[in-house]
This record gives sequence, structure tokens and C-alpha cells, in this order.
Amino acid sequence: ALKGGIYPMVQLAKHSRNMILMHATCLALANLSYNNSANKSRICSEGGIEALTRVLSQEEEDSVLCQAAKCMANVTCNSVKGQQAAGSGGAVQALVMVAGKKNLSSTTMMAVMAALGNIALNEPVGKPTISACVGIPPMVRFVSKRRCPLIVVINAVRALGNVGYSSQSMKARVMSDKAGPPLCARLAACCTGIYEDLALVTEVCRTVGGLCMNRDNSRVFAGFGILPPVITLLMKV
Repeated sequence: ALKGGIYPMVQLAKHSRNMILMHATCLALANLSYNNSANKSRICSEGGIEALTRVLSQEEEDSVLCQAAKCMANVTCNSVKGQQAAGSGGAVQALVMVAGKKNLSSTTMMAVMAALGNIALNEPVGKPTISACVGIPPMVRFVSKRRCPLIVVINAVRALGNVGYSSQSMKARVMSDKAGPPLCARLAACCTGIYEDLALVTEVCRTVGGLCMNRDNSRVFAGFGILPPVITLLMKV
């Protein structure tokens, strides 16, 4: 990164059509951006969000989409600059399009949900863009799928919670997109022992708790029968 290696990588991701080269480039950018704030900023400054958006919107190969989504998730994690760039540059629409594709790996979908969840934490740009790009229904769909891998479900639940975080209007929007019943179903399944995953229980409870900070939402959740499984969880502690 200090030797100026990020810029040519971004250019390769932006212009190359070679699958092997794109995969290697997105993988390298994903590794460079992992847990490194300086490199996240460099990738954004060099046009990395635009390059990743191009890959996500135009390519079909699962391995390439996976690395591009991972990099997008890394760059937007705890980075306001990355979140704003992704929220205003077409990345959300590209991620939503990938979320709608069939036969992609669970790792790819996990990375897509993680990226959307990170962008959703940005209130001025990320939240309204996700709403405008119809980004909430794919999250709800993954939470609703009975055979969806748990790691994808966990990231989808977290993304829903992030969309509603600190915004009353977005809390209402999440519920209007029918997120209530699948969240209640997931929590009930955890209580009955169908799923014994602490991370899933934690994310569902956190998301439901955040959404219930809207009074109307809390009434809706009560109507869906959220209280018995919550009480069951408390009794098990």
C-alpha cells in the first residue's frame, strides 16, 4: 500500500475482464482492507468503491463476486468514508442485485449481507439509499428461508437491525417490509432447540430489541407472539 500498489489494483478491477485476474485483484484488495483503516481510506480515495461496484454489477462468476463483496464489506466496516462512498456510488444497488441471484455460495451471500449491514449504519446516505434500492426485502428473505445457512441468516438479521438503528422512520420501514414474523419465528426456533447458536440468538434479540424502540413496532411484535420465547430465554439463563 505504501508503495502505491492499491491504485493499479483498483484499475485492474475497474477495467479487466479476465476472471482469474479479477478474482486475484479483488482478493488482494479484500486482504489489504481487512482491519486496516488506512488502506480502507486509500481504496476509497483511489476509486475502489466504483471498481468493486463495476465487478458486482457486471460479473457472474461466484468466486469473483465473493471477493468483491468481501472487500466491500471490509471497506465499509467502521468507516464513514467507505459507507458514504458506497451509499452514494451505486454499490447498494449492485449488492442488492447480487443478493437476488440464485446458486451463489453462502460465503458470497454472507459478505453481501455484511456489506449492506455496514452501509446501513450510515444515517445520512446509507439508510435512505438501501430503502430506495429495495434493499430490505432481500434481508427479510434470507431470515425467512428455512434452509438458509446460519451465517447468512445472522448477517441478514444484523443488517436489519442496522437499518433500523437510530431512525424511527427506518424502524417502521423494516416492519412494513414484513420483517416481524420471520424474526419471531427464528427466536421461537432457538427457544425450542431447533437452532442452538448463541450468535443467532444474540443478533435476533438485539434486532428485535432495537426495532421495539418504536412503540408501534413493539405492539406488532407482541401481536406476533414475541413474549413467550423471550420469557423462555430468560428462564433458561
